[in-house]
Amino acid sequence: MLKDRNGAVNILMDGQYDSPGYCAMMCKVTAIDAKSGYAVGIQTLQRTMTENKSARMEIEGVRRIMKEMENNGVHVDRATTDRNTGVIALFREEFPKTQHKNDTWHMVKGVKKDLMNESKKKRSQDLAAYVPLIKNHFWYSVEKANGDGEMCREILLSGLFHLIGIHKWKKGKICKQLKMYILRIIGKDDESYNQFLKKNPDNCSKFFKV
Repeated sequence: MLKDRNGAVNILMDGQYDSPGYCAMMCKVTAIDAKSGYAVGIQTLQRTMTENKSARMEIEGVRRIMKEMENNGVHVDRATTDRNTGVIALFREEFPKTQHKNDTWHMVKGVKKDLMNESKKKRSQDLAAYVPLIKNHFWYSVEKANGDGEMCREILLSGLFHLIGIHKWKKGKICKQLKMYILRIIGKDDESYNQFLKKNPDNCSKFFKV
């Protein structure tokens, strides 16, 4: 089915463990074809296959599925997984010709977790009230962008304008305008001004971690 397809092959992969934490004995990794919704690859692993290290089972399962695809003459154009750092490194080092993406659900979950952790700090206690709004805006950005990563980022960052009371802005790149308004709020005489600049806000992806 995938070998004869006219067009890109996009698959979704995730691992399921028999128990949570780092004591799992077994892991099943399933690959789903994004277009048809059919399962196109399944690997079941025991911990003994990965030097008795549970965390490696999902990585090994993904590796085996990708190798199986290659052996069957199928080139995977894009693979989407969760935010497993080991899987991310696997694609970067062993399958560089396949574009790897993190799935939206885990991205939103991760951003929410980061924001909630930040809101526990004394300086950021007010942030907690905005976390549900930011989460909803994240989902809205993904839906409206319709697969356009840059557009998704621009829509998502536009939400920060609303958080600081700005509801109209000039057409163009969000990041430079956002930096300008934030600097106005901080004030050049404040120590926070220098700390803000040190974080390299000209680089949206790095500064806002989007």
